[in-house]
Amino acid sequence: MGRWSDSVRITKTVLRTLREDRALLVLPLLSGLCMIAAAAVLFVPLLLAFLLNPSGLIAFATSMGGRTVLAILALVLYFVLVFLSNFFFAALIGAATIKLGGRTATVRDGLQIASSKLGRLVVWSLIAGTVGLLIRLIASRFKGIVGLLIAVGAGISWSVATYFVLPVILYEENTAWRSLVRSAKLFTTTFGRWFFSNLLLGLLVAGIFLLGVIPFIAGILLLGSSTGLGLGLLLLGVIVWIFALVFSTTVNGIMRAVLYRYATTGQIDPAMAPSTLPPHSYFASTIPPPPPLPSSSG
Repeated sequence: MGRWSDSVRITKTVLRTLREDRALLVLPLLSGLCMIAAAAVLFVPLLLAFLLNPSGLIAFATSMGGRTVLAILALVLYFVLVFLSNFFFAALIGAATIKLGGRTATVRDGLQIASSKLGRLVVWSLIAGTVGLLIRLIASRFKGIVGLLIAVGAGISWSVATYFVLPVILYEENTAWRSLVRSAKLFTTTFGRWFFSNLLLGLLVAGIFLLGVIPFIAGILLLGSSTGLGLGLLLLGVIVWIFALVFSTTVNGIMRAVLYRYATTGQIDPAMAPSTLPPHSYFASTIPPPPPLPSSSG
């Protein structure tokens, strides 16, 4: 079957999986809430300190010791946010894979799967966060368009190479380096399907985002004449944008689960899953090596 036909089937599978198990939308929401809470742990005390003693906080922040402390806190927060993002995204992939196996997935299932690989997710988050910082640091040494091109190019290359790292961490026993190599190899076998499927889903997400633009602009125009209605329309636009973000993150996670399933088994539709598998057999601690990769031709 050709890449385009496979991509259409993959896209339909992603949307059907979400339609049949809307609980998957909860995991990106939990991720966002936990990241906000983590940021609040740092910023709320600083805000209170500023309100109680603004001059004292400013003096502390401008001192050598103060800058060092704040830099360390910011760095810790950065790695915590990277870990939370990876943890909940892994939980989403795990829950989606359960659904693709023909079983009902819950938020708890996804969290349990991610928790079972907690140590490896921590290690990977440290690696991914460090590489992200290095890319920004290198790009910052070049001014103008050169720095921008380095940042964008390196960022895209890293994202492509690590696209399948999380499912590899969940379902294969590899070191961090081997997981990265395995991820890059899997991506090369699915690039055509990935490109067209993401194009189709990207158009859908863009359409949802544009739906939020209409009430938002209308709200701005009505603020002068009808403040209540204008604020209501602004809020509606923001809610639509938040939903678009959650929807985009969710279908992205399901997409990775579907493509990883395709890359390692050649299967796309949930109906093709073996019906004899016991519950959670994909997540046993000693799973067999994945089957050979399917041919990328066709």
